[in-house]
Amino acid sequence: MLGSKNTFFDDRLTLNVEGYFYNYRDQQQVLVDGLSIRTDNADSEMQGIDVEFDAEPIPGLRFDGTVSVMDTEFTEYLAVDPIDVLVAVNCRAEAQALVPFQTPFPGCSPTDWSGNELTRAPKLQYSIGVEYDVYLGRFGTLTPRVQYYWQSESFYRAFNTETDRQSHYHQTDVKLTWRSPSESIYLEFFVDNLEDVEVFQNVLVGARSQGSPHIAWYDRPR
Repeated sequence: MLGSKNTFFDDRLTLNVEGYFYNYRDQQQVLVDGLSIRTDNADSEMQGIDVEFDAEPIPGLRFDGTVSVMDTEFTEYLAVDPIDVLVAVNCRAEAQALVPFQTPFPGCSPTDWSGNELTRAPKLQYSIGVEYDVYLGRFGTLTPRVQYYWQSESFYRAFNTETDRQSHYHQTDVKLTWRSPSESIYLEFFVDNLEDVEVFQNVLVGARSQGSPHIAWYDRPR
């Protein structure tokens, strides 16, 4: 990991940059497998760069934002997707016949998921916000703010199937804050997810007795 933190123009601009590379061995992958939880081991790599800035070009007017570029990959991952009912059942039966701590995959043909992306790891995401302080004298301060966020597609499970996919999306939040002159009292009015975009919060696989369905729930609406 290598980073740099910088301030310019009498602290009116802050710019931080960080680059990283991680090489994981035996990284634990915790999976919800029907009514049980399963832990697999995998090798993976992650690399990317993060940039964040905060600027106040004139008193009261502030801009801030972040940009994250990331590339992730499983370099070695052999596992059975719980959605594959037949393979998973056969593997469980064979695993129960083994002595403890022996490999659970003798002859039940786990799939090689090497090359897949890690979970919750979009290749690109960025945000930008702007706010402005309106000074009202003895009536305090009024600060409107607008923030925009964009994210490329990502996956909620390591198997990267189409039903694991979260498509790219964007979201706008707006906020209006009033502060008393002493800043001991403040009121905040806001609308999050102005576009009312439907974004997954998580995706998992249900019980095999029900056909191993994908189960998903959404993040907050507008």
